Amino acid sequence: MGSADYARDRKRARIGRVDREWSPQWRRDPTEYLGTDMWRRIWNAPVQDAHLPFAYTPYQVRHTHASWLIDKGWT
Repeated sequence: MGSADYARDRKRARIGRVDREWSPQWRRDPTEYLGTDMWRRIWNAPVQDAHLPFAYTPYQVRHTHASWLIDKGWT
């Protein structure tokens, strides 16, 4: 479980909401989601191949793409 999952679970417990469908202990499929190390390998290879001046994160790319869609009128 990553830090984001831990924080999300703590918030859900604090507000009294338990999302059993996505909670790790209630999953029907026992396999793991992509771990941080695997995700970094998948993400960093194309970023390095593109010779970008900055190591962009998926978060930054997602928001850039959303901004472009809004600029084009795709709201």
